[in-house]
Amino acid sequence: MDTLLGTTLIVGALAAAWRIAAATHDPIHPLAVFTAAWIGVFGFAHLRLSETYDEPYYADPFELQAYIVVFVAFASFAAGFILATKRFWVPDRDAARTRLRGLAELPGLAWAALAVYLVATLTTWWFVRVAGGIPLFSPAVNTLRQTFQLPYFGYLYHLHILAVTLCLMLALRSKALPWRAAWLILACSSVVMLMFGGVRVSALAALAWAGVYVAYALPLRRRRTAALFAVLGLAIFVAVETARRREFQETPEIQNPRVDIGALATAWAHTGASFKNLQLTVEQDSPLTMGLNSFDMLRTLVPETRDVGLQISHLYGTHNTPTFLGFLYFDFGLAGLLFMPGVYGALVAIAYNRFLSKGNLFWLVVYIDFFLAVLLSFRTHRFLGNNLIFFAGTAYAIQLLLDSRRGAGDAQLPASGDAPRPLPQEPLRPRLER
Repeated sequence: MDTLLGTTLIVGALAAAWRIAAATHDPIHPLAVFTAAWIGVFGFAHLRLSETYDEPYYADPFELQAYIVVFVAFASFAAGFILATKRFWVPDRDAARTRLRGLAELPGLAWAALAVYLVATLTTWWFVRVAGGIPLFSPAVNTLRQTFQLPYFGYLYHLHILAVTLCLMLALRSKALPWRAAWLILACSSVVMLMFGGVRVSALAALAWAGVYVAYALPLRRRRTAALFAVLGLAIFVAVETARRREFQETPEIQNPRVDIGALATAWAHTGASFKNLQLTVEQDSPLTMGLNSFDMLRTLVPETRDVGLQISHLYGTHNTPTFLGFLYFDFGLAGLLFMPGVYGALVAIAYNRFLSKGNLFWLVVYIDFFLAVLLSFRTHRFLGNNLIFFAGTAYAIQLLLDSRRGAGDAQLPASGDAPRPLPQEPLRPRLER
């Protein structure tokens, strides 16, 4: 019965996501992505893989409370997104593509890309020296990866993610094959250095950033691009996962005998298990920590509060992430489950509209951060984090610098963030509702 219900949810989620994508003419529309990721992974959590992985409660069936929480959160997010969308004009996709491609033509972009790449590379070299080796290639990868990225300086290391996107922009604009190859080599080397830390999400985030830019700047190549990035993403996941299992293979006594390290069980552990943790979480009373679990800035400003999340993890017994809802429940109780998804849906809609309307580097980075938060909502909370503040601030500074370098000969061209667009006499209805 669970398998049938899970399969139905997966098929239904994919069908709904396809319908939204077709209606909006956007294959990776954020509401379509949320539908596929949230409902689809929830369906995958029903498959009979839980009995082979780690915690005994993973084998417990989902109860009515879990279904109510999951679908109410979905409805709240969708309502927030649609209501916020009604407040804006529908962006012209062709104009958005032109503006995004024009980013690569900004004077000084090559020097900015090299500067970002250099800072990230020097930080990587420093981390390797401090750690005493490259975690990915070390037999003790699972130990070294915990200390590889030093606090705060880890943001400089993750500038590789931005470097990949900038280098890809330059590769796409380059007419000469040697220059295109050079920028692609730099982009690939940044991805490899992100893999050094033995953390899957770092390298995969670089692919996601570059993939979003390519998908909207070159829409005619979306299918081929999606396939290419999917293959690259799978290759990165397998490479890092294989390296992390090497320690268990060489030292069998440290392997948890309850853990199935097969491919399907591993996939389930990184996806569906989070909904099992969510069910366990909402069965408890909320501690009402008022944002200390959800928002990085609070923990940054008050370091003593960092222990709150660890204490709650032990209290609730979850050893994995309880989706983005679990953290909202910890912080705001029932209000976090009912209303906060709607707030996030509205914020995503605003970022999406501004990204397509403005088409500059700042809104590209802001939207990508929200896009990744939506994509990973089935696993963890990534909304309004320190990453958004750091990368958006960096992108804004670069955008200001590059716009200031525009020569007098370009004065007749609008700045990338100020491209004019016609204002209709009446508000246009969003394509989602047609």
